[in-house]
Amino acid sequence: MSRRLWLPVVVAALLIAPAAPAQSAPALALTTAGASQPASQPDPCGRYGWGKAIPYVEVDHLPVVSGRLGNAERQFVVDTGAFGLVLQAADATALGLPAGGGSADLRLGELELRDLRYAVVPRYPAAAGGLGHAVYRDAILRLDYRARTVTLFRAEQRACLKPLLAGARAVAFRLPERGHETTFAVAFGSAAGAPTASAFFDSGAWSKISAELFDELRAAGLARAAGPAEAILSRLVIAATPEPVVLDDVAVHVARPGSREWQRKGNTALQLGSRGLGDRCRAITVDYPASLLYLDCPASGHQKRPAKR
Repeated sequence: MSRRLWLPVVVAALLIAPAAPAQSAPALALTTAGASQPASQPDPCGRYGWGKAIPYVEVDHLPVVSGRLGNAERQFVVDTGAFGLVLQAADATALGLPAGGGSADLRLGELELRDLRYAVVPRYPAAAGGLGHAVYRDAILRLDYRARTVTLFRAEQRACLKPLLAGARAVAFRLPERGHETTFAVAFGSAAGAPTASAFFDSGAWSKISAELFDELRAAGLARAAGPAEAILSRLVIAATPEPVVLDDVAVHVARPGSREWQRKGNTALQLGSRGLGDRCRAITVDYPASLLYLDCPASGHQKRPAKR
């Protein structure tokens, strides 16, 4: 074909060829904890609020964050000991939510959590409600007790989290078949044959011990009374990697039989909370997908906390 004929043919082919489809915006996918983000995009720290620290205030030793439920701002305790999103009745009524429970959208900072199931209780201490296990169960929760911040990470963001875990020790936990308590092994002393029990971490409560176990430890010289319903555990050893977490003089509340407080569940006789454990640590991170609890706790002395704002 001569050059004179070839050029018009090429131009005609380009004119009649179908245009390439335009780039469309990435489809939105529902994350495991309920927030939307592009499915095909990388997951860097801070995207869509995941991995971004949210400040909290301390109320009676408990971490309390502000969240937007519907069109109203409310205060919520970060409560790993609760089952899910919990609202006290007065706030549910004020927000126009059914008293029998249901689902709602919650915004924490830049993070949107959608279709969270909630339950209504008569009263909730320290805030309008609590953010429990069902909110975090597919995510990684970090409580920085020194900076007073809470951060939620997606499992895909472990690389972002890794520098924050330097120096922390990993505690393997298990969840009960029908429960939500992060249960792990503890010993009440470093000597061979020291008494042991199961404990769980409850960020929404003070540390508590069953009266039965406290009486056993006191008789063995491993605990002492510090008030009508307060006690001090002489030494608490938490099995961890690369080495155990050893804490001396741990303050706990004694849950007496017949009270409406938390009570012993089988061998789980110790609840470690934000007061008693949290105030001994710089930070605590709960990796729910990996069933690991990271404790960044000095071996002795209480963690110096910033002045209340």
